[in-house]
Amino acid sequence: RLWTSPFQIITPSRWMADQVSESRLMASFPLEIIPHPLNGGEWQDMENVTARRLLGLPADGHLVAFGSAGGITDPLKGFDLLIQAMNQVQFKQSHPGIHIVTFGGLPERLPLLPSVPVIHLGHISNPDHLLAVYSAADVLAVPSRMETFGLVAAEALACGTPAVAFDQTGLADIITHQRTGYLAHPLDTADYARGIKWALNATDKEKAEIKKACQTQATTLWHPTTIAASYTSVYQSILSKQRLP
Repeated sequence: RLWTSPFQIITPSRWMADQVSESRLMASFPLEIIPHPLNGGEWQDMENVTARRLLGLPADGHLVAFGSAGGITDPLKGFDLLIQAMNQVQFKQSHPGIHIVTFGGLPERLPLLPSVPVIHLGHISNPDHLLAVYSAADVLAVPSRMETFGLVAAEALACGTPAVAFDQTGLADIITHQRTGYLAHPLDTADYARGIKWALNATDKEKAEIKKACQTQATTLWHPTTIAASYTSVYQSILSKQRLP
């Protein structure tokens, strides 16, 4: 009753746009998709050895990172799905020295007993330390059940680290399958495990190609200048329509 006419809606992902399009209230509203920006000067890769030393992480072995401000028990972030995926495959035997590294939130009791050791770094407020987490990891696990965008995954890509997610919600816009990460079938933990293995088993040449693709995608799609230009275009379009007689 308060809206006399449709107003402009901007969403950060195709999934969010689909939700708007399916709304009985807003389906006819003007809609644009503009992702969130990343500060290109802030998110740059750090040498892997340096990053691990800074954080006191193991110098050898693979590291699978997982981050959630709400902690590992937040059901939407899907840490339980990551553990299920890791438990399905004998990662500890095939990848000696492998660890899951979690950050964000407070240390909590694990919802499931993982088959690989877990290192919890806690809440990280220092931007350099967060950059180090992404750079220290071989892969970022983002097994979320729902994400409007997927900012953590985008930050990891900007640091050259691939991400593994389910091919659903906002994360489907962040990751290019088997180029900047892996998009597993929705909630399929066996396929999610294959995604982790895809990242860990890449050759040095493949890892270099993945890293370059990740950083190129971040610079191309989420640079502040690019996002600002998209918003400017929307505002100019709205203003031009308002000037019409």
